[in-house]
Amino acid sequence: MATFEYTARVNPSQMQEGTIEAESAMSAARHLKAQGLYPIRVETCSRGVRRFGWLAGRWRLGRVGLASLAELTDQLADLLEAGIPLERVLRLQAQHVSTPSLKASLDSLGESVCAGKSLAEAMSAWPKVFPKTFVGMVKVGEEAGLLTEMLRRLAKSLDDEHQLRSKLRAAMVYPLFLVCIGLGTVLVLMVWVIPKFSSFFESLEQQLPLPTRIVIGLSSVLVKAAPLMIVGGLLVILLIVRLLKLEAVKLKFDRFSLRLPLIGGLILSFHLARLMRTLGLLLSHGVNMLGALCITAETLSNKFIAGELIHASEQVTKGIKLHECFSRGGAFPMSVIGMIAMGQESGNLPQMLIRMSQQYEQQTERRIRTLTGMIEPVMILIMGGFIGFVVVSMLMPVFRASALVK
Repeated sequence: MATFEYTARVNPSQMQEGTIEAESAMSAARHLKAQGLYPIRVETCSRGVRRFGWLAGRWRLGRVGLASLAELTDQLADLLEAGIPLERVLRLQAQHVSTPSLKASLDSLGESVCAGKSLAEAMSAWPKVFPKTFVGMVKVGEEAGLLTEMLRRLAKSLDDEHQLRSKLRAAMVYPLFLVCIGLGTVLVLMVWVIPKFSSFFESLEQQLPLPTRIVIGLSSVLVKAAPLMIVGGLLVILLIVRLLKLEAVKLKFDRFSLRLPLIGGLILSFHLARLMRTLGLLLSHGVNMLGALCITAETLSNKFIAGELIHASEQVTKGIKLHECFSRGGAFPMSVIGMIAMGQESGNLPQMLIRMSQQYEQQTERRIRTLTGMIEPVMILIMGGFIGFVVVSMLMPVFRASALVK
């Protein structure tokens, strides 16, 4: 027996929340219906939530990774293509997934579909698992009678995005490793090694060279102010995180990030690849321009580019063409605007957008390779130069003392 957290409707104007013991989410829903309740949400209740009931209202299952969602989508398409009914497909998948969020959501989807809801409508109740773009594409597939094909395309799109993000993360691992090793080496030198040398130099009772005095002074400041610097650094990080949660600050930060040298181009190409892929898929499956722009805007983490899409959707309703809307904001390169203009003139805009997304994905990969190729030697030179400066500064008084002895 497991404990499930539920939200159920008692009557048209009253809702009820609580927990219930059952063997599965479907069994819990049946027990609730037997009590005269209409279950809206039934989720697995973790041990911590059962122990601390006052947290139950705030506890929610986490998001699902792109790789897991792509794999699930592809499996759903396989089962539907084999002729298995949708309700049975969802229940089968719920029995074989290991991710708690996916399992709980699939149990809920099976119940909702069995109750007569469409798959898209059932998925919309789980925004942390199924993004709005995903739900919109599923809805289009259901309405057009092409759900299996749509799920195939969604799986391919999710996998492409996962691959691109994985390459970006993998490319940044080695530079970050270099930075951590370099900073760790510097801290060891400045906090533990240099103070031991400074006591030895004091016993020499002679004027130390300027580089040596600089290094000893920095070491002294670092040793004395280390706790304050750590606390201050943590406070600054927390402050930045809190500020970035403010809409106005996040908008300015995202706009500024696109103008950063080297990194700005990488950020822009990454978001353009995602934008073009999502917009192209939505338009190619019958979603109108207004809806496609609004849905695509919600998938972008860069608030500045997302805001440009929202503004473009408002202009499109006035009869202004998409490439003209994009040219007024200044967020999109002229090459993108020109390709969109040609796509609209030829009536082939969705296919043009998908081809552009592939080009920007390739461009993102090239920028990643270029950036990592530049970062590695630069970091090695900086850290090697600093460590070399420290070592030479410490040896200079020793050489001077040995020369005086001779």
